[in-house]
Amino acid sequence: MAASGERQGGLTSTYCRRHEVGVIVRDVRNTTDLRTEYQLAAMNQSLGVPTVFLPAQPELAAVSSTAVHTLGK
Repeated sequence: MAASGERQGGLTSTYCRRHEVGVIVRDVRNTTDLRTEYQLAAMNQSLGVPTVFLPAQPELAAVSSTAVHTLGK
């Protein structure tokens, strides 16, 4: 299993196949996230790697990943 947030170059689907990852798990906070992620998921699906979406808990939906990364430094 790949480490969360691990950096790599190239296509995510290529990384997944190389590391035997069978599915991509993505969180979505709102409909804007869902639209963006859905486009990426469609591409990854066409390349053989499906995506599962997990909705954010309502109380965390306003928290951005940028804010989390900043707090972690």
